Amino acid sequence: IPSGYVSPMDNKQTQIAIEQVKDYFLNRQFRKDLYVRGARRISAFERLQRLLSTNYVLLNVDAFPQKLSVPVGEISLAQDICNSMYEYLASQNYRPKNFLDFLKKNPSTTQLGVEQMLIVLVNNGNIAPCHSDDTAKIVKPRCDALNKYLCERAKNSGDINFLASPILGGGIVVNRFEQLFICAFADGKKSAEKIAESTWEVLSKQGQMLMQKDKPLETPEENIAELKNLAQTFLEKRLPVLKALQIV
Repeated sequence: IPSGYVSPMDNKQTQIAIEQVKDYFLNRQFRKDLYVRGARRISAFERLQRLLSTNYVLLNVDAFPQKLSVPVGEISLAQDICNSMYEYLASQNYRPKNFLDFLKKNPSTTQLGVEQMLIVLVNNGNIAPCHSDDTAKIVKPRCDALNKYLCERAKNSGDINFLASPILGGGIVVNRFEQLFICAFADGKKSAEKIAESTWEVLSKQGQMLMQKDKPLETPEENIAELKNLAQTFLEKRLPVLKALQIV
């Protein structure tokens, strides 16, 4: 820009131009904005205490990633803190927990380190904050009724791939097969084999078959075998989390 150049744009236009340039450089087509009218900011200490006293739950059983992709490249996570936080959240059958207790059990870990890691993991979808137990108890009957309806609906349609969690106050992705597995599990089918057979009975009546490598599985034996594999993964990796989220 030439020395002494004065932009004809006012401050608002300048800010818009700056934000647009950021979007171009970061290849960002969509953005999320939160608008608050008359916001009253709390102190950094109070914010930290609220963050640490909130309960959090794992959204999958996989260990936390070592690296995360960000618009400007990759960042590496502090593995000591990550591993300790994962083990803590995975304990007691993935029951939701707050991090005030975590800090008491890990005195060498700093509050700032936990705060930063919580923000990163929530933003990345590895964990989620939870309602209080009292709030979850109030909404659980309605969530149970909705989830039962949606899982029964999955026997005929796969158009809704979400179920409601009373402790999250929102939905979580649960695909059609997993919804059918939940139906079978609720009916007393506890093994992968029994769940697969029950699910195949639903699908075969509608002339539906599973796909593998873009090809349909032709025989009942092939379909049941694939469903058994999916059901085993469901029992090992998804069911514990769905129980912790009070969906099952």
